[in-house]
Amino acid sequence: MDFSGFRIGMKINIEIERGKENFYFTSKVEDIESGALVLDIPMKDNRLFHVSLNESVKIHFSKGDSFYYFIGEIVAKKYIPIPVLFVKPISPLIKNQRRDFFRIKITLKTKISLAESCESFDGYIKDLSGGGALITTDRELKSGTLLNLQVSLMSNYFNIKGRVVRSWCEKQPGQPIVHYAAAQFVDIDKVVQDEIIKFIFAEQRKMIRKGYQ
Repeated sequence: MDFSGFRIGMKINIEIERGKENFYFTSKVEDIESGALVLDIPMKDNRLFHVSLNESVKIHFSKGDSFYYFIGEIVAKKYIPIPVLFVKPISPLIKNQRRDFFRIKITLKTKISLAESCESFDGYIKDLSGGGALITTDRELKSGTLLNLQVSLMSNYFNIKGRVVRSWCEKQPGQPIVHYAAAQFVDIDKVVQDEIIKFIFAEQRKMIRKGYQ
């Protein structure tokens, strides 16, 4: 595969399938070596996310206004001087029509309104993509709950409908319980989705300039 569209420092997204769940991580191109992309190993909960040698992953990236991915195989790993994966393509480049997989970890305040009761309360978006968001609140949001998220992106306010598809809670010693809800956007307007994607790319560019991985 031609790597001319990639450059060192370029942000990409790694998709890893585990059972019935797909994980998405932002990563960065550290080098191009021996027909393989050298990428930062993904992090989850402040730990390296385990990927095995010979495991297949999807590498998503944007070029201009288009979105692409290819299937790659993990052919090597190194941990010094930094933890990296060597990913060799095993499929041709594929143009992707989906616009929901690009995501970023971020903290955004949001006003949550419940469709059934009209109750509203504050929460935070901790992970955002064009197709959904990971929300934290001080109360449980059960799977199937319909809600509306009011959020400000680049000085614009948006009201986005969503449905909770998964929820759980965590409690640290001496801390209150934090409730998590993974919400999938429902009937999202393409214009709003485009604004979310633009916001994600803008935040990724900021991280590149600051040198974040």
